[in-house]
Amino acid sequence: MTREATTPDARLHRKKTKKTTPREARLRRSNSEPPPRSVSVTEERRSVSHSELSWPPPVFLDGQSVRLEREVGSGRFADVYRAYTCDGAEVAVKLVRGMWGSWNRQRQIHNERAVLVDAHQAPGAPAIGCDSDSCWSQSPRLRLVRFVGMARSRATAARRMSAADVDPHDVGFVLEYCPRGDLHAVLTAERLGARVPCEEEAYRWVRHAVLAVCCLHERTPRAVIHCDIKSPNFLVAQDGLLRLCDFGTAVPDTLFNRDTTLQQQRSTAAWTAPEVLHADARYTPASDAYSMALVIWELVHFATHDRTYRMPLADELLALGPRMAAPAALLFQLATRPHLRPPMDERVPIEWRRIIENSWAEDVAQRRTAVQTRDALYLMMAVPEPGIIK
Repeated sequence: MTREATTPDARLHRKKTKKTTPREARLRRSNSEPPPRSVSVTEERRSVSHSELSWPPPVFLDGQSVRLEREVGSGRFADVYRAYTCDGAEVAVKLVRGMWGSWNRQRQIHNERAVLVDAHQAPGAPAIGCDSDSCWSQSPRLRLVRFVGMARSRATAARRMSAADVDPHDVGFVLEYCPRGDLHAVLTAERLGARVPCEEEAYRWVRHAVLAVCCLHERTPRAVIHCDIKSPNFLVAQDGLLRLCDFGTAVPDTLFNRDTTLQQQRSTAAWTAPEVLHADARYTPASDAYSMALVIWELVHFATHDRTYRMPLADELLALGPRMAAPAALLFQLATRPHLRPPMDERVPIEWRRIIENSWAEDVAQRRTAVQTRDALYLMMAVPEPGIIK
């Protein structure tokens, strides 16, 4: 079949008789571009800035481009990439998701920057019973993930920024790269060919985790509540030390004390303190101490059960059905059964049982603080008993 010849007059006739939509008529009258459409939930991760329309955006550190290699982690609020600076240094780039200029995104960046910048500029707390940084030092440079600089979406001029400064081009943070990953991944040996830690290493990480929490709780002039202490938020650094990370939900201790209740639940289900699930909930250092006790339990259980990892309240999670509904259902279980705790059998030494049980006591007034747990660990490890690694 041959195609019917189309003359210019016929094309013009069709163009004239084509029906004009109301939107096209409005645009023709206003002689303007279409108005920007609203951004859907699925597009929230694509933050549009300047000429970039894709995620991840270009990243600059002190005016120099940073090359993102691959994504190595992802959380509720951010993605983490392995990257290289212009001089070849290996770093981690944490990019906070959300729309440019949105209140939630700026709050996440401000919270984390306030902890990282202030902590790494302040002198570290003195060591307890030891002058060596590898023992009981609470120096933030040892216990918190090391801060390299702010990640920006354009090559703005480098300048010193205080924790209160807000730059609209900030998209995240450039941090030290920890090749072994987070503590949860190391204990579960999720990475192909990953080395399973030994018992001595697990016990040593208990000390590191407690010192990291104390580093926040003893910070001056104001203590900081992390609000999401859990094993995935501890990184195993190149030097073998644990470093605490992810301070996007952290708040000053005075903000939620006494007179202010929470507007949203911040911590992860399996590590959430029962008292923060009530209507008048408040995050306090005691809620961090409870979550820290669960991290201690994870490490001690790993060391005393043939290096086999078990997630806190794993049986309760499995019994709650579908994976998507399990976290919310577990929170309900914790709120209605505040005595719910992971099991400890006879293989866990009695000294460790006392430390863990005192740190996750149901009565907040009777619960040990992170500092008290640190002191108890120091006394216990000074005279090692069976099952206690110094």
